Amino acid sequence: MIPMTTSLQKIMNSCITKKKPTEIARWITFELEFLNNAVFPAWKGRVIRGAVGNILKKLFCDVRIQECENCPKNRLCPYGFLFRPSSQYLFLKNLKYFPKPFSLKPPLEKERVYKKGSTLKFSIVLFGQAISYIGVLISAIQSLCLIGIGKKEKRGKFRIRAVYLENPFRNKKEVLFENGTYYKTKTSITDSDIERKIRKDFKITFLTPFRLIRENSLVADPDFQDLFSFMSRKYSNILQAYCGLVVKEDFSKLKEFAQGIQKISSNLRKMLFIYTKNGKKYQEYYLIGDIHFYSPSKLKKRIRRIINFGILSNIGKRTTFGHGWYRVE
Repeated sequence: MIPMTTSLQKIMNSCITKKKPTEIARWITFELEFLNNAVFPAWKGRVIRGAVGNILKKLFCDVRIQECENCPKNRLCPYGFLFRPSSQYLFLKNLKYFPKPFSLKPPLEKERVYKKGSTLKFSIVLFGQAISYIGVLISAIQSLCLIGIGKKEKRGKFRIRAVYLENPFRNKKEVLFENGTYYKTKTSITDSDIERKIRKDFKITFLTPFRLIRENSLVADPDFQDLFSFMSRKYSNILQAYCGLVVKEDFSKLKEFAQGIQKISSNLRKMLFIYTKNGKKYQEYYLIGDIHFYSPSKLKKRIRRIINFGILSNIGKRTTFGHGWYRVE
């Protein structure tokens, strides 16, 4: 047998062990142009979520006599699958709040009045099996064009100027739909993308307010391990429920590592939101701002995966309303 050089052996080993990245999400950005004036509340996330959910239900729900979670068509109906999902996996059956397969990235500007010709942008991140509903989502928002979007009786009709697919980890953006035409694009987000490196000295900046609840109380001054606990839960549940991935992380060991990450400073402030449930209004406090952390040792790849996944999924309560969206600096 002819002996191999060390470099040749490494190349062959990498070819054998290297696996193809698995697509886990697609980040879809909608750019709308108003055809008449529209008025929004200060927080636009709930209006966008409500408009998209209502039009999907109107278009696809033909069984209105039972709860979506118990409907036999739940996993076949775009509204049921996205907005009222139920688990097909025994290990997730007992989850009190089963995760939805999408998150919302609402507009961040403070404007409340959009005049004719102005633009509104927002993004929806679809995970795993939900990616198959991209075309349905675009068609639904096209149907919404003539109904309009905004505050009740002050909605603005619009046209879809363009729809993009983005990968924030690679700073990549491609047109998927424009002027009624679909374009081929391979832009997606894979499991290898969320392994992006994070320096030992890093800051988590919340672009939208977040709310973490432990034992029925707001976590008002979160450390890294507090954030990491909620990040881990979202990471594990979504990847297993929708992406078909087996999560093998030893979370007890990762939690130990997370406890060693120090909080250098915190610049968070409270925001009050009023939501309505079953006809009753109630108040919820959220936090917004940034937290500066330092890790004494290099951040492990499995820690980075969970932090970066949270950029896609958001964390905390009401992530499908756009809450809990952050970036890592």
